Amino acid sequence: MRTLKNYLVSLSTLGLLALAGCGGTGTEEDTWFNGQDLATATASFANLNKFVLQPYCVKCHSDFSSATSVAKSIIPGSPSTSRIYTLVASGDMPRGSPALTSAQMALLANYINSAEAAQYPAGRAGGED
Repeated sequence: MRTLKNYLVSLSTLGLLALAGCGGTGTEEDTWFNGQDLATATASFANLNKFVLQPYCVKCHSDFSSATSVAKSIIPGSPSTSRIYTLVASGDMPRGSPALTSAQMALLANYINSAEAAQYPAGRAGGED
């Protein structure tokens, strides 16, 4: 009986720990977003839109729903000089939302460095926040 009780307590504890991890912690180590492992996400506009733009940006920047609009805020191949990346990396964006995780930042940088982003003309250094 005691062994069964210990087993059930252990099983319950593991279940709670698993549930706690499902929602993500919002910490730098968090690579999961809505059930998707961002470490394996392809650097495409579709994934950038799904995991970064829609949940964090579009509520204020409705124009960020298309790749051509986002292209105005990036310099293909250069995250460090792309307006969207520098604003997010500095903590100035997203306003009113938690900071992006390191995995989301990596997805943003990988998109900026991607061949898909290079299809669009270089963005502008300035622009609206």
